[in-house]
Amino acid sequence: MGKDYILTTDVGMLTLARQGIYGYDEGRINQVDFEKMYNAKVIDQFIDPKSGFSGYALQDPSGEIVIAYGGTQPDQEGRGDLITDGLIVGYHYTIYGHLA
Repeated sequence: MGKDYILTTDVGMLTLARQGIYGYDEGRINQVDFEKMYNAKVIDQFIDPKSGFSGYALQDPSGEIVIAYGGTQPDQEGRGDLITDGLIVGYHYTIYGHLA
């Protein structure tokens, strides 16, 4: 597999948000390896196949719970999430005159 992370640290949460949740969401990482990677159990999850939105609750051995959300999933059935992302970018640019 790869490197293991402590879920409740900044690095663990950033890695989860950046790549871990998408790898699990897309099936590139199975649940056993995903839970080992973050030393946590997936205690609940929700996946909307139409929009691509997903949410996960993970619990580490100390009992602390971390909620992770998966956003844009262009390979999913619907494209609503991509449209929403585009609207957010357009709104930000309109209000602030730049993207960052």
